[in-house]
Amino acid sequence: MKIALVPWLICLVLVGALAFYFWKEGRATEALLSVKNEQLMTANLDLGRAHTEITSQKKAHTAAMANLKKLWEDEIKARHGLVTAYGELEAKYTASVRKGKTLNRILVRVEGALAKYKRGGKPVVEMEVPEGGVFAYDKENKRYYEIKQMSYTYEDFRILIKGEYLTSTMNYELHQRFKAQFVAAKLPSGASNHYARIYEVDDKGRELKEMELVSFEVLKADDLPNVFSWFNPKLDLMVGGGANSKLEGTWMADIGVSVMSYGKTPDDLLWRFARLSAGLTRHGFALNLSPAQLNLGKFLPVVSNTWILPYLGYDFGAQAAHGGLGIGLVF
Repeated sequence: MKIALVPWLICLVLVGALAFYFWKEGRATEALLSVKNEQLMTANLDLGRAHTEITSQKKAHTAAMANLKKLWEDEIKARHGLVTAYGELEAKYTASVRKGKTLNRILVRVEGALAKYKRGGKPVVEMEVPEGGVFAYDKENKRYYEIKQMSYTYEDFRILIKGEYLTSTMNYELHQRFKAQFVAAKLPSGASNHYARIYEVDDKGRELKEMELVSFEVLKADDLPNVFSWFNPKLDLMVGGGANSKLEGTWMADIGVSVMSYGKTPDDLLWRFARLSAGLTRHGFALNLSPAQLNLGKFLPVVSNTWILPYLGYDFGAQAAHGGLGIGLVF
């Protein structure tokens, strides 16, 4: 019985060593890059570069979901997506035109055949502003005065317009402000969704109207880092072959669950660790422990999510320890 415990102890030691190694490597890499990344991710608005903050996926996801439109929130939840990037920006746009030409027309009250239609019961006719100018009649002095200026002004939070009727010129200053939201979400399959909305705000920062997206394309590299997870259970089936302590060849078919993992997302994994399983050999019932599993789908073009793993355990039918190599498929 003491001999049968040896393989289990070996597996436990290997699992602990691998877990400590990946954890230590991850911490060392983060420490090395943190200072340099802080310098590289500062804002430069002249270049259109945002201030970027690296945080945990959980924090980024929580912050984004608290600010998103309900439509986006429902969409991401329905797809079981994890927000990997969330950003907001505010921009302003200023433009001006000086002495732009306008087409001005006036309505002159006339009598007789010249009247083409009526406005307010009075006959009127539409004509161009005469070259000789526009005159106003002073009833008290019974004389005409030439009008030298006929100006107009309009202003709101986005535009200032000033114009002159007699010279048919206009000046305007356009000053608009916009806000935008950008979200990147990682799906369990490893696919990505990106969302963006741009809307105008007034001088108080209140949202006015969302702008229509005409085109929105994202070219994204797979930049998610591999992370170690202490608890990410995965169920799988395994078939394999090996030998027992009696030097008998044997085959193995079992169902097992791994507890820890290492990969980009909970489903996009490179390694899985600490697999416990139960199954059958040609002698009968057996229990197994696998220290680590490697995803062959990351290296082979044909297969996907297929795992190779060593196993050690005890064959109760043969009453002997056994071990071997197997191929597993995750549910």
